[in-house]
Amino acid sequence: MNQLDPDTRLTRDAVAAALTSAGYFISPATLASMGHRGGGPEYDLFNGRAAYRWGSSLEWAKGRVRPGGRGGSQQRENAGESDQAAA
Repeated sequence: MNQLDPDTRLTRDAVAAALTSAGYFISPATLASMGHRGGGPEYDLFNGRAAYRWGSSLEWAKGRVRPGGRGGSQQRENAGESDQAAA
């Protein structure tokens, strides 16, 4: 679904599916919650339903990506090294 025109308007279910297929895993329920609380992608109302612009929704998702941490095994290995250095 990444081939969508950035100005394409999508329903909440469709934008959740499109973002998920692009690697940004989010549910329609989470988008609905963010729509009420704030912090989600911008949307307009059309006939009482949320209409998300694909381009701005994708940019919103990209902007939320943060660097990941190290895996547990890497942390355990580093802890062992620091224990040895302290001795």
